[in-house]
Amino acid sequence: MVTEGDKVVTRYKSTGTHLGLFNGLDSTGIKVTIFEASIYRIANGKLVEQWRFPDALSLDSQLKAAKSDKLNIDGLKASPAIFKLLLENEHVRVLEYALKPGEKDTPHTHPVKSSYVVSGGKLKVYLENGEVAIANEDAGTASWRDYVGKHYIESIGNTTVIIVITEIKSMK
Repeated sequence: MVTEGDKVVTRYKSTGTHLGLFNGLDSTGIKVTIFEASIYRIANGKLVEQWRFPDALSLDSQLKAAKSDKLNIDGLKASPAIFKLLLENEHVRVLEYALKPGEKDTPHTHPVKSSYVVSGGKLKVYLENGEVAIANEDAGTASWRDYVGKHYIESIGNTTVIIVITEIKSMK
């Protein structure tokens, strides 16, 4: 707190839970924290004016991240029998994806990633918009993909498809 003349300046931390519509975003239920500064003008021992300066950018970032997390469906959580965690650190998460003939995974998304096909096969990919794509995965091939929206996959070949997926955390 700093005072000078008839002004008092404070800096403080505010916390709360996002429970209703705010800046066009429906409730996320997450706890948020922002820092704020206020300038108060005092006259005759009473507060007569206040100017608030909340860190709105930080609040907006927290709410957008929560919204983004709701749109992302982690394959490891959605299909733990098919996705296996091999490595995770602050930069990447490396997963093994193994789909047996006739098996389907559950709907999930992918952040930016690279993939390496260890054991190939034929897959049917069901996209959220209703489109269906056939993918022939060849052993020894590598690829790079940007964000992949909600989809699920069915193995329609007669081999187990194994793919090592490296998700890039700094580009999510």
